Amino acid sequence: MKQGQLKLIQPLDATQKDIEIQVSDLFEMPLSLNALQIDDELITFGKVEKLGDKMKLIGCTRGAFGTTATVHAQDKPLYKLWDYPYKTLFPDLVLQDEFATRLADIFNQTGLKQISFDGLEGSMYTGHDYYATARFITAYYQGLKDKNDLINDASRLDHFLWHIHTRMNWGEPWGEEMRKGQVENRIKNQEFFKRNLFPRMLGWFLVRLADRKFETTTLEDLEWALSESAGFDSGYAMSINMQTLRKHGQIDQLLEAMKNWDSLRKAKAFTDEQMKRLRDPETEWSLEKVDNKQFLLYPLYISDRYRCDLSEMQPGQPGGADWSWYTPNEGTYALRLKVEGGGAIANPSFTTSKGVIKIMGTIETDQYLLLDHDGNALLTDKYFNTIKKLEVQGKAILPKGTSSVAFACDVDGDTSTEVLVRYRVRGAGEEIKIK
Repeated sequence: MKQGQLKLIQPLDATQKDIEIQVSDLFEMPLSLNALQIDDELITFGKVEKLGDKMKLIGCTRGAFGTTATVHAQDKPLYKLWDYPYKTLFPDLVLQDEFATRLADIFNQTGLKQISFDGLEGSMYTGHDYYATARFITAYYQGLKDKNDLINDASRLDHFLWHIHTRMNWGEPWGEEMRKGQVENRIKNQEFFKRNLFPRMLGWFLVRLADRKFETTTLEDLEWALSESAGFDSGYAMSINMQTLRKHGQIDQLLEAMKNWDSLRKAKAFTDEQMKRLRDPETEWSLEKVDNKQFLLYPLYISDRYRCDLSEMQPGQPGGADWSWYTPNEGTYALRLKVEGGGAIANPSFTTSKGVIKIMGTIETDQYLLLDHDGNALLTDKYFNTIKKLEVQGKAILPKGTSSVAFACDVDGDTSTEVLVRYRVRGAGEEIKIK
């Protein structure tokens, strides 16, 4: 698809790297690929300079994208091409038809049965708006030899395409934590689907491994999304790549949780009152399987992250911090403790008015201490793979309401180590049965 036409000042030979053209305002809109077309050759340029009454395209790549560099007369039109930040050229309506035909051929030859038509608004760049979108999907659909069991996700629902799309599934997981990824829009979509008698979907979610910005996805993260799914009786798309499947230390727990929540949702096991509570995005829930027909649904209170910077300790002062913790009900608490910044800590303890719990062992940078509600402690790597089980002394009990909590640990010498702690408290379980 052409953004506009440029005019050459002189003919082009097959090796020319700098190209002079008449002045044009097309370069006021910067694009990603800097792509040009002349006859059957594609060209990319590095930068553009204005030289009086002409412009020079500098650092050109001739015969770009597998085309052939050749000679071109001065009167041949040189087109500046549209592209997108995904670094792809937009098709015009003719090329878009070829894309649709090719896509149908792929499905016919491979037996593929599912596709997500994401970014359909790109078809509108042709200038044909909703017609272009409908034309693309329709041409693909009509080219399919077998439409049985076909699933078409879509990022948008144009009226003409409702008989082709299986469902709309919009909600982006990239670049944000699971609980923060466009939550309001995901929820608003559910009412739209309900009004229009369309299958309800919450959008895409991402199970990730730790990187510079995010921690590894936890079971609590996943169960937040699954409880929303159960509350709205909505499906979802859970994106888990092969590396995550191989390296995530709790992947079996996550997959089991998806299986359990979905089995209850599909069996209509939740009451209307329970579903109303599950829909609230400010609530947290945990599902425990008793047997194939019976489960326990626990409300969770999950704290914010508490941080202890051990580099701020005075000489001779033991490592630690005093925090104020809140819980809506008294009970044992679970912990997720992470060490960052280099160095290590040992034998962390937590003291409340109900007692002291101490976990014996050393936790190094990028390792976790995971304490469950039953008082079992594990040392894991940053992907939650178990390194070893740790000895636990005492019991972790938190009184109802607001309490002061003293955290302490052993630290060797000067350190820039930081400790991140998040706790959770579990309420009374509700019995859920599959009839």
